[in-house]
Amino acid sequence: MTNTTEMKLFAKPDWRWVGVSYCFFVVFHMLPTVLMTGLFRSGMGLGWNIGTVIWMFFGLTLIGGYVGYKSAGVTIVEPAISSVAYIATLILSMRSAWGLPFSPKSILASGVVILAATAIVLVSAWIGELLQTRKRGT
Repeated sequence: MTNTTEMKLFAKPDWRWVGVSYCFFVVFHMLPTVLMTGLFRSGMGLGWNIGTVIWMFFGLTLIGGYVGYKSAGVTIVEPAISSVAYIATLILSMRSAWGLPFSPKSILASGVVILAATAIVLVSAWIGELLQTRKRGT
């Protein structure tokens, strides 16, 4: 890459892409997640199973990579910023729907999930940007 097209991780974020990324997460990740976990509790517990956990990982990866690939310019930090807001929304909505209280242990676990999701989305957006750069031939 030349100096003019170099990927800058800590450049000023494009807030439009933060909003677009958040909408992608809500529509293409939250809705399937809610459907898989079941909005209401069943006799089987909270509804988390291995398929849901796999979707949580690969869904974040696919959406982060897609946003990095399709966005104009370098868009790596924007999906990561929106993933923090999205995962917080997901945690709050699921805990609220299931009537679960917050405890220090659950807050710590939520923080770990947010950090893991942010790392997954950062890496996948970066890979999407690399694919976009390779496709352009620069």
